[in-house]
Amino acid sequence: MNETGPFGEKREAATPTALAEIRRHIQDLLSDDFNTRVVSLERLESHGADAAGEIVRTMLTKSSEPHVMNSLSEALEEIGRPSIPELVGAFNQIGEIRRQTDAYLLLNLIETLRRIEDPVAAEQVARQIPKLNFAIERNHNNVLVDICELAKVRIHAILADWNYSAATDDLHSMLGDGRKRLRDGLVDALIPFGDRRALLPLLRLHPIEESVSMSGAGTIRQAFRDIVRRHSVEESEPIFAELTDVERGTFEKLFPKAKAARSGSQA
Repeated sequence: MNETGPFGEKREAATPTALAEIRRHIQDLLSDDFNTRVVSLERLESHGADAAGEIVRTMLTKSSEPHVMNSLSEALEEIGRPSIPELVGAFNQIGEIRRQTDAYLLLNLIETLRRIEDPVAAEQVARQIPKLNFAIERNHNNVLVDICELAKVRIHAILADWNYSAATDDLHSMLGDGRKRLRDGLVDALIPFGDRRALLPLLRLHPIEESVSMSGAGTIRQAFRDIVRRHSVEESEPIFAELTDVERGTFEKLFPKAKAARSGSQA
């Protein structure tokens, strides 16, 4: 029987004999014997998409077992591109993020796609962000909210690596108003895609981060200056019209032209 995958690809379903062999090798992946694991990995790779589909189905039922998930993810990476439609198809099996294991499963699937190093799944990965947003907005479980926020940062970092810019509205919204520290990695993800919306939050974030991490403050400075250059931002733009004295001082640090212009006018 033919099957259609998430990218519209068609392939024939595995025969019962092949499926039985694949399932046996998946069990062997969890063996304590190194040689057994190596052989099973090689055999699963030879089955390509058929093996990938069965591995992903196993992941969906073993999401609470980290050791098992690591072995299965490694097998999918070895199979490579044929695993991508199966991983993307699994997103549909995670309708809502209700538990920590749901968030970890979603992130595990996405991280596996990242390690396969093919951006073809970027749009499908970006579509998972609303699930995490809904879980954050709906939930009073601080641990789950924390995991979902971390997962979003990782997704945006991966999308930045893939040069996928269609999720930047959410990325900018994660900056907030710039009055509290951000999660590590968020500003790095912003660097390729930031626009004028990010300038004031970055301006406010810089002194906060500078008191904690010079490296983090340097990343904020780079992001600010890249946006200024990329979008030809002028010092006189309305977004800078009502800066506080502290913000004006930071502005002169991050926007060197402002300092030069002010010095020239006083002379």
